[in-house]
Amino acid sequence: MQLQRAVRLMADHLAALERDLCASGWLLEARVLLLAGARSVVAAVVVPSVVGRDALQRLGKAGVCRQIRTTRLAGHDPVTLPRRWRFVDALPQNAQGKTTERDLAALFRPQAPVARWHSRDATHAALEFDTHPDLLVFDGHFPGAPVLAGVAQLDWAIRWAREAVALPERLARMEAIKVQ
Repeated sequence: MQLQRAVRLMADHLAALERDLCASGWLLEARVLLLAGARSVVAAVVVPSVVGRDALQRLGKAGVCRQIRTTRLAGHDPVTLPRRWRFVDALPQNAQGKTTERDLAALFRPQAPVARWHSRDATHAALEFDTHPDLLVFDGHFPGAPVLAGVAQLDWAIRWAREAVALPERLARMEAIKVQ
């Protein structure tokens, strides 16, 4: 009974947050969810209005989030406010046209692992990273047997190479590359 009451209270609170977010005039739609983890956190996926997009241009994402938190969500307990935000053009929808919590949570999953640099200089670089099948890049690629697609590996190599050495802004081509 206690658990059911707690779940109902949490659902009511999240719905109130969504209503208050949309009342700002800066957002057309808002969905709030609890991201479970070692330390659970409240997150918001929002679709900005024209006014909201203008505010994003002027204030940046952090400025808009701060403004919404201090004006529209001032009556809520600070511990229950969204800590993570995603601004999207439209809420994700499944084949039935519904927005699921799973699809919203996927927007907060990382696409690439965090690199740990061992060395970097003008001519050489060495890094290490751990992959995990929960990375977004594994979704839809051989379900049940996560395989890191070669194009993803190439994207990571180029991104991290740009952090280490000066690369041209646009690469023209790759020759004789074979991903195993």
